[in-house]
Amino acid sequence: MRGGGRGRILRAVGDIPVLVVDDHAVFAEAVQARLSREPDLGPVSVACTAGEARAYLTNNRPAVAVLDVALGDGNGIDLAGHIREVSPATRVVILTAGESVRSIIAALENGARAWLPKTVDANHLVRVIHGVLRGEVWLAPDLLGRVVTDLFAPVAAPPPDPLAALTGRERQVLQCQLISFVASESPHPSSRDAIRGEMISVFSSAPARNAAARVERK
Repeated sequence: MRGGGRGRILRAVGDIPVLVVDDHAVFAEAVQARLSREPDLGPVSVACTAGEARAYLTNNRPAVAVLDVALGDGNGIDLAGHIREVSPATRVVILTAGESVRSIIAALENGARAWLPKTVDANHLVRVIHGVLRGEVWLAPDLLGRVVTDLFAPVAAPPPDPLAALTGRERQVLQCQLISFVASESPHPSSRDAIRGEMISVFSSAPARNAAARVERK
């Protein structure tokens, strides 16, 4: 993030409590220092692990949580889900170096309202924080395009059923032959039972099940 300064425990008194979670303490404190300059943001607290964040959330309900994805003892996406459970009103902003579409979608599913790179201008981070508090969702246009493309990609058709051309009677005959072969060739009852079960699941028509039952009784 550009434009931030270093800080240790800078907690301006504002109307909007913020939690910053990042396993790089210097970066987390830089974000803390920059956000603390905003008159309406504060107190701004820092946690450097998922465990510290969870402990903070035991007794605190921040209006906004700014999370990195990679944390030493967990990840920000799972933490976002935890925040949604224990503090539903908290708005989550992901501030991270990664741009994986799957991770972005997972974060949104876990309640995140924005995904920003760590190189973002500090003033833009402040604008996004205010935006999510108003109910907005923010993704960079290029990331939004990739996410939408992935979400609406056509689902691959399942492979064709190699037995679809067979009639019910043909399936019945083929299954009887296979099960009889297994029963005669496999020396172990457990193996015969396992393979017979697989055959029955493949040949799932009612005539096939009846044929399998007749073979089992022999």
